[in-house]
Amino acid sequence: MDHSTETSERVSLSYDGEKVAAQLAQLSIEEKISLLAGSGFTTTAGIPRLDIPSLKLAEGVNGVKDAMAIDAGDTVADVLAGGGPKTVCYPSTSCFGATFNPELSYRLGQALGSQAREKDIATIMGPGVNLHRDPRCGRNFEYFSEDPYLTGLLSGAMINGIQQQGVGACAKHFVANDAEDYRRAYNVIDPTGGVALRELYLSAFQELLVHSNPVCIMTSYNKVNGIYTSETPLIEKVIRGEWGYDGAIQSDWFGTVSTAASIIAGQDLEMPGPSIFRGPRLLKALKEGQVTEEHIDRCARKMLEWIDKVTGSDRKPALSNEEAVSVAHQVASEGIVLLKNKDQALPLDLKKAPKLAIVGQPAVDPPVGGGGSSLAPPQYVLKPLDCIQAAHTQPDLVRFAAGVRCNKVLPPIPTSLITAENGKNGIDVTYYNNKSPDVPALKEFQSHGQVTMLGHIKPGLDSAGFRYELSTTLTPETTGNHTIGVHTTGAFKLFIDGSEVLSAPSPNCNAEEFLFASFKLEKSYSHPMEAGKSYSIKLVIQSWTSIKQKPNEPAPHIGRLCFQYAYSDDDAIAEAVSIASDSDISIVFAGRNSEHEGEGSDMPDIYLPGNQAAMVKAVAAVSKRTIVVLYSGGPLDVSSFVEDVDAIIHAHYLGQEGGAAIADVLSGKVNPSGKLATTWPKRLEDVGSFSHFPATQAADGTIDLHLSEGLEVGYRRDTTEVDHRYPFGFGLSYTSFQYSGLVIKPSKIENIEKNEEFSVKVNLKNTGSVAGAEAVQVYVRPIEMAVSRPKSLRGLTKVALEPGASKEVDIAIDLKKALSHWDVAKNVWKVDKGTYGISIGNAEGLESTVVVDKDYEWLGL
Repeated sequence: MDHSTETSERVSLSYDGEKVAAQLAQLSIEEKISLLAGSGFTTTAGIPRLDIPSLKLAEGVNGVKDAMAIDAGDTVADVLAGGGPKTVCYPSTSCFGATFNPELSYRLGQALGSQAREKDIATIMGPGVNLHRDPRCGRNFEYFSEDPYLTGLLSGAMINGIQQQGVGACAKHFVANDAEDYRRAYNVIDPTGGVALRELYLSAFQELLVHSNPVCIMTSYNKVNGIYTSETPLIEKVIRGEWGYDGAIQSDWFGTVSTAASIIAGQDLEMPGPSIFRGPRLLKALKEGQVTEEHIDRCARKMLEWIDKVTGSDRKPALSNEEAVSVAHQVASEGIVLLKNKDQALPLDLKKAPKLAIVGQPAVDPPVGGGGSSLAPPQYVLKPLDCIQAAHTQPDLVRFAAGVRCNKVLPPIPTSLITAENGKNGIDVTYYNNKSPDVPALKEFQSHGQVTMLGHIKPGLDSAGFRYELSTTLTPETTGNHTIGVHTTGAFKLFIDGSEVLSAPSPNCNAEEFLFASFKLEKSYSHPMEAGKSYSIKLVIQSWTSIKQKPNEPAPHIGRLCFQYAYSDDDAIAEAVSIASDSDISIVFAGRNSEHEGEGSDMPDIYLPGNQAAMVKAVAAVSKRTIVVLYSGGPLDVSSFVEDVDAIIHAHYLGQEGGAAIADVLSGKVNPSGKLATTWPKRLEDVGSFSHFPATQAADGTIDLHLSEGLEVGYRRDTTEVDHRYPFGFGLSYTSFQYSGLVIKPSKIENIEKNEEFSVKVNLKNTGSVAGAEAVQVYVRPIEMAVSRPKSLRGLTKVALEPGASKEVDIAIDLKKALSHWDVAKNVWKVDKGTYGISIGNAEGLESTVVVDKDYEWLGL
């Protein structure tokens, strides 16, 4: 029997209880308090006199980022934005979800854990287990799915893989952190009385704890029912009480908002350091009786247990870099979803040497991930164009056109175009204190067109106020109306050849917008320039102040010069049409990138950015056959061109191996087996959360986010009301599969206490001509019962079959979890007596039933 809950061994890192008790007894109250906050941006505190080490933490599932080994010239801000030392860069988490493969998720975890060990990283901050509630969420690419069961199953498998390597995993962000706009302030309100919160958002965390035991859980920034999650009673009542979780609870970075309240609630660790709300404030709160030493001991014990778990565990054999890269390639290949394939347009027979038109900037500059703290700097990036040419028998028959631009912000000014006073490529920066405006406090050379100060200022500067001036000489290579862009956190003036051409007051921004949403800071100016002529550029910036700054956020000071050559969408489309009209097949690469999808902000819609849709239609109009490859972390509106093209592939964000994976799928070397882990609507208006996402700020300053759609998220929405473009669990193959012989045992449950699971058996046959893999999905729904519920995924396994082969698939379903709903009146999980329909995804009409003879109530895992 294929137990969907036993895809890998549940890996719990152990600790020595006697050792921890002895350590705690030897600590002074000041030392205990020091353990409860980070010692640095990515490190916890240690106690050297007792040989208690500091732990190094890192972002990890897109690639294990080592912020403590910063490359020369990088800042913490650069690392957060995807800079720093190179690492194996994996696909986005949304791609992991589309694999529907828990065993592959486990092996991915092993690869991540192995890489973390090599970098002396004790705990990986991930995976993210929030849900795809709305396709506009800027961070959906960091999460698995719209479904809590799939999310919990895959994240649990990944956690087991990470911890099998002796490295801790930290599940995040608890809870209902499923939007980015106002994420530090919005208040989640569940009009269903807790049903949606329990059955969807909390359920994802509950499910992962069934399958795994991470060393840590990270709280989110938002409020739930008016209380910040760093202070929520859900920590003690649900996480520790109902679920019995015994690991540590930590804050997100700058996510702690109180001293006593967060300690009493059970949040053990404030990150990052140095402490804002712990340290002296906590010692003062203890003396004033706001907290007790017992509260502090409880949190300090959890920190000591965490430290012992990740420093005293057995170390398994590490994976080589080649093995880690191989996993990255397989995840990318299995996560790609084939959405349309009219008349078997794919796979391509490259042996026949077709003339190919490759269109779109992502073909040569593919996005490896979404934006924000998770974005990892890849060791290399395989470009789809190069990989397609390598697979072609006559590479010279593959032509390329860049197509339209879709960047959301202007790119940084190229270092090769700017010259400082010393004759080197770069800029000169001069700093002045406001108290002495004519006397330079500091002067320095920068090899790039940017100044960044996050949480600190340069030596000699006065925090009360200063200005800094960036000066350089720009020499463009072409003639035209080129654009100079400015990103600053302070009031600025921009001068070209001594004349002021642009200015703006200080934007009312905070550190988060500086780090992750620089488009909110951008100002630009178009200026006629001649090729080879030099232009003097000077940017004068006042130090930053903002009423939006909070005491638990670092102060940012930034000055960045950007530049873009003159450009025309019409010319770009004309070039694409020209090569498409002279080719046998056109492959258009389009979608979003890390500028459009990222941490800190949501998206306004699900359209293709810029004029990409117009480009696709124009190319399709002249092409014999058109294939579209789409990059994004979630659904896109394809309605404007879906009928014009022959095939559509959803590539997610595929990491460093993505180009090869796409070429493998296009050429048929790999048979696509990815399934959508998130429903694609025909229109954004068809999404259940459409009218109440994102959160909006009321006149009184409150920011409420209402879960008014209740359980009708994604595929759970009544399909009589809306017709999905591509449903959850959908994905085409180059072969075909046939289901038959569905059998449920036992089909009647007379004693739930004795029947903890039931078996779903179905025969699966590969009826096509090539080998392939199919994700067998089991769904449950109540039939004609008092409590109406949507269907829900409750079991799955992935099966690989050769042509003509068949297999009896046997999936064990946990009876309590599969049939239960949250009873608001009693605050318990309840299984109602009655009949439940059991169906198989992608097998229309194949359904059976399970009958339960009495009600049953339960709590826990």
